Amino acid sequence: MSQFDYAADTSFADAATTTYLVALARDGSAAGDLVKARFAARGIVVTE
Repeated sequence: MSQFDYAADTSFADAATTTYLVALARDGSAAGDLVKARFAARGIVVTE
């Protein structure tokens, strides 16, 4: 998944959630947890 696959009006939260779900599916729960934590540290909420 590339950042360039998102529409111009995609919110940070929606992009973060998509990135999280891709990491989770591709690399497993440890990667998903890391992605979620990194977004949370920046105040971006990942919804599942």
